[in-house]
Amino acid sequence: MGNCSNCIQEQHERSQNRTNLRLSSPVFHPVHPYEPSILATRLANLRTFSRHNLNSLIDETLLIVRTVADTDQEPPHAMLILSRIANHEDRWLEVMIALIERVPINDPLGATVIALLLDECSLPSKELLQQLIKQICSNNRLKIKILETIIDEHIKKITNTQISKQLEKHTISSSIQTNVGRVTNINYDENIASNETTSVINNHICDSVDQQPLQEKVKKISSFTNLRSSKRPTSPNKRMKISDISNQRESHYNLHHERNTLVVLGCLAEKLVGPTSASMLDTIALEYLIDRIYLGIYGYDKLKSFDFDDRNVSSKYSSVLKIILFALIALEKFSHTSESKHILLQSLTISNNEQSKMNVLEYYEPWALSNNCLKRQIGFYAQCLLDNVFILDYRRPSYEKIDHRYINVMLNDKDVSEYLKLGPDGLEARSDSVSFESVRCTFNVNSGVWYYEVLIITDGVMQIGWATKKSKFMNHEGYGIGDDQYSIAYDGCRNLIWFGAKSIRHSNPSWKPGDIVGCLIDFDRREVIFSLNGRSLAPLRKLFTSTSDSITDGYFAAASFMSYQHCRFNFGSKPFRYPPITVKNFKTFNEYGYLSDNDKLILPKYKKLELLRSIQINEQDCLLCVDLHANIMLKPCQHTGLCEQCAYKLDVCPICRADIHERSIIQN
Repeated sequence: MGNCSNCIQEQHERSQNRTNLRLSSPVFHPVHPYEPSILATRLANLRTFSRHNLNSLIDETLLIVRTVADTDQEPPHAMLILSRIANHEDRWLEVMIALIERVPINDPLGATVIALLLDECSLPSKELLQQLIKQICSNNRLKIKILETIIDEHIKKITNTQISKQLEKHTISSSIQTNVGRVTNINYDENIASNETTSVINNHICDSVDQQPLQEKVKKISSFTNLRSSKRPTSPNKRMKISDISNQRESHYNLHHERNTLVVLGCLAEKLVGPTSASMLDTIALEYLIDRIYLGIYGYDKLKSFDFDDRNVSSKYSSVLKIILFALIALEKFSHTSESKHILLQSLTISNNEQSKMNVLEYYEPWALSNNCLKRQIGFYAQCLLDNVFILDYRRPSYEKIDHRYINVMLNDKDVSEYLKLGPDGLEARSDSVSFESVRCTFNVNSGVWYYEVLIITDGVMQIGWATKKSKFMNHEGYGIGDDQYSIAYDGCRNLIWFGAKSIRHSNPSWKPGDIVGCLIDFDRREVIFSLNGRSLAPLRKLFTSTSDSITDGYFAAASFMSYQHCRFNFGSKPFRYPPITVKNFKTFNEYGYLSDNDKLILPKYKKLELLRSIQINEQDCLLCVDLHANIMLKPCQHTGLCEQCAYKLDVCPICRADIHERSIIQN
């Protein structure tokens, strides 16, 4: 779709029509009752808001989204005002700059707030867009030099740690030789008191990936690293003021600017998809984006030679990893047109000669198995881009490299909302959309005691728990798991339990990357128990007392995700990190589930499209699933073409958009 005036007007109208629905997402509900007088006063003075006032509104929004919320409450006043201010053309640029400068990098909902606000704002003119890009992407070489300096400091720290360990080993060895015969038991294990996070993540890594030999890939990457460094233009040292670098590195000031700039660029690219989005790559925005994608290669030769704990990194280096991650996210959002994809593919390709080429994303792909949650996200995203966007002729798709023999239950790629990304083994999920994306697993239970675990990779809003088939995924309206009477969910970001679109506070601390959420359902005692790192909450029985027919449907493991959230499921294919201690005879999904070889394949999007094109559709097939027989008539509109299974998932007719009051079976 292009960006002619008609298209832009249609986009704007659709955006405005979605505003109230999007803001009803479970992330954005205030605790306090709605006060029209306050809102009216603020709206009357939209054009007089200073930068200080904008910062206060942003702070208020970030504060409110972490509070207790229910789906029938009004959106935050501060967010509504920010959206209305940004809809004034003369204030749009000011709001964008305020978001970039104000939102902290370590707030788990910071990037989500930026994305949701941008989604509700009017489309900027080309002139405003150029002004924004010029302002936020300028001085790129200075900014890159600062980021590279942080990586240098990280390398230096690792070097010093390695030297200290070697000296310590040498001292111990000398001591042993001196006291031979007197020492009976010495433990040489350097990691005997390792952080629990290592065990947590290692227990969830899918170690059945048929990778190409790592030594060969490492050698290939090393040869290209030096080439990339030599190709990148560098400014003379005399133009770099040491005082400038020191001042900007005093805090996370520059780093949160970097992350927020990439969030804004990615959201605008997605919203302006078409010629306007492609034209953004003709500006300094392209160099800004690509340079941050290449950041991970900087210092690679030195980092690969160290044997160090991948989890215990400095906060500044973690911020650099976040910048790389959001550069990859923006990269995908810029890649919606063939023209943009071609430009970006050229920028991502490094070549020594015509015979030897490599895509920089291949360097990040092995990070998908990292113990570091940020690196794991980067690896997951690089793998997703290589599987679905930047297809390389010489590379095998990820689903062909996974050994599925021991995986009997996974996330169902046929029972998932449209924008959720699933890993190639079907056990990992991620959302980078502004909608509330949901998924169920492939196996359901209705008797006995069952348990599964979830590795938390990001610490934002996710609702993880149990749901029947009657629980509906309404991603654009902000409804997910726990937002109806047929599902219940644990929310560790806002410390809530969700059921029936209402929430109650729980006593567990907020989750963090590397934590484990345990989900147990006991049909004998008619209760659900959630835990965080083995710390169990009191049993919950609302799920069983609210409806009489839900148990017969069977409950699935299920989860919903807000923007930029990521987790990994363990249905029993790996040992549980915190198995329940109050229940001994629990069952695991993987022990009783079954999937055919074809059902285990998580195909890339282009492969799914190829299969769809090859399918011959019968006139009697359902228009939605193209699988079952269409035997339902919707009333009162009397439209047909749906099977019974699909019809009961809908509240609105997909043909005329009329409300569905009744579904009747067509006898003939």
